[in-house]
Amino acid sequence: SIGTYELVAFTRNLISSEKDSDFFKIERRMCGIFTSLGFYTKTARIEPRETCEVPQNEGEPNICLIFDEYAPNGTHFTIGDKKHGLLLVIEIFPEEMCYAMNNGGQKLLNLLKEKGHYPYSDMNRKPVVSK
Repeated sequence: SIGTYELVAFTRNLISSEKDSDFFKIERRMCGIFTSLGFYTKTARIEPRETCEVPQNEGEPNICLIFDEYAPNGTHFTIGDKKHGLLLVIEIFPEEMCYAMNNGGQKLLNLLKEKGHYPYSDMNRKPVVSK
């Protein structure tokens, strides 16, 4: 619905190339998620307000995500004569994903905004919904 798009993600962590820094860890995690999504989107469409699970190694829990169109100040892009957008990827807790699946992705996005966690994928927070 937003045309072609680039994936984007945000963190509050300070930029650092130190391998033990929080920024480096989340940057590497999101890079892996983006790679998985790139393969997934060869055969599937991703739309704003949808959720997705990215499988991990055997025995590890899946990573839960929600997507949103990222258009600060209503900014949209056109490349040639085609619509192009930014698709925001936010890592969420499993209980938040269940909430979105039962109540709609927009309701979860609204809660994330209300609690000040939007547009960040930082998981050093409490879930915005309870189990």
